[in-house]
Amino acid sequence: MVNLSASFETANEAIRLTGGVTNLTNEAVLMSGFADLQGSSIADGTYGRPREWYVTMRYSF
Repeated sequence: MVNLSASFETANEAIRLTGGVTNLTNEAVLMSGFADLQGSSIADGTYGRPREWYVTMRYSF
């Protein structure tokens, strides 16, 4: 899984703007799972979150 972010900060450090993407390639990643194929024939899994983007701004005074 690939995450990416970039930030810009003003010279006086009063404003910081950050933007980013999580799961850049939008992969279906199996995060956890359980398999009991010999006993109850159950297999279960949980996938990670899809691609998401975000923007944050910080202002210091």
